[in-house]
Amino acid sequence: MRAEIRPTTPARRFALLSRVSVTCAAILAVMLGGFWLARWTGLGSGGSPYGFRATAFAVVAAGFALTHAWASWGPRFALRFFYVAIATSLATEMVGVKTGLVFGSYAYAADFGPKILGLVPLIIPLIWFSISYLASATSDAIVGRGAASRAAALSAGLLLVYDLVADPNHVFRGGWSYAGGGLFHGVPLRNFVAWYAIGLAMFWLLLRGGRSRDLARVSTPSHVALAAFAYVGIVTHESLFAFFVSGLPAAGAVGLALVAVTAVLLARVFGAGRRGAFRVGLPPQTGAVSSRGTRG
Repeated sequence: MRAEIRPTTPARRFALLSRVSVTCAAILAVMLGGFWLARWTGLGSGGSPYGFRATAFAVVAAGFALTHAWASWGPRFALRFFYVAIATSLATEMVGVKTGLVFGSYAYAADFGPKILGLVPLIIPLIWFSISYLASATSDAIVGRGAASRAAALSAGLLLVYDLVADPNHVFRGGWSYAGGGLFHGVPLRNFVAWYAIGLAMFWLLLRGGRSRDLARVSTPSHVALAAFAYVGIVTHESLFAFFVSGLPAAGAVGLALVAVTAVLLARVFGAGRRGAFRVGLPPQTGAVSSRGTRG
């Protein structure tokens, strides 16, 4: 008897969450593209770079990361990643701002927007979460579900690549400043060491137990690629900003070189038809088999 196959609830949820994440990614692309279009046409607006645009970007990026993680791994892992990243950011940033013991002695600008306990701007934890997830998802696409230590090390490395260009750019923008400056465009080297070490510990904590128990559905290759391409796009934007706006060619060159390596690795993965870490179980479009028969 021919089986009756009907869409599963996870399949419908995946489709909905995937559409939301695609919409968020499109908004991010328009925002970044709009920045460069405005700059090239001379229509760019003045004022603080940390106003509405920065807040909107942080919120949309966090929305993309959360819905993409939810669609890929299910609610338990997505929410755990969100809470751990937010908590890690708040704890390290508050200690860092208050004592200078983590990233070096630094302070946020007054126009960065509302601050938590007067120390850390609200958008900082959202950016931490967003970039951390994109780094992890890109690592997944490249190395798959290997050992937690390997996945954590690559994820932390990708997180560091972002900071190598973003941190000098924010110093240039006036978002924050380090007391006494630093060797790399006003940023102390201990900041980058701290970013990698904190990222490594955070990713290891998140990945060491695996994610199969949290898996509610399976991504398609295009869904996997979306997060990886979002990471490449954001780091490329920061690298170009360093080159053409901040006047920091060394930071821009480092960023473009490392993102080019990442892009080549991703191209090899997707060119070979691999699904990386998301190749688990049945595809989301697979229907559920009714009790009246088997697949035929």
